[in-house]
Amino acid sequence: MKIHDYMLEELLAPNPPKMNKKDYNKLTNTFEQVKNRESPSVMEQLENKHPSRKLIDKTWLEILGYKGKTDQLLDQLYESLAKK
Repeated sequence: MKIHDYMLEELLAPNPPKMNKKDYNKLTNTFEQVKNRESPSVMEQLENKHPSRKLIDKTWLEILGYKGKTDQLLDQLYESLAKK
């Protein structure tokens, strides 16, 4: 598949060089915490609310500015996704 520059410009994905230092450090710290852990399949992560999955997702929610109850949101999200 050929990827054109305009596709990359419109892609909604994290851009670490454009992140502020605090958020970048949160992501790298999270990566350091989970990088050596075994990860089951995504389906198992969702069904079992895997701690590494939750840590990664909580970090992203914090970076994105979510102010609600992250555990409750993620539990509901994981349950919904696992059913699909």
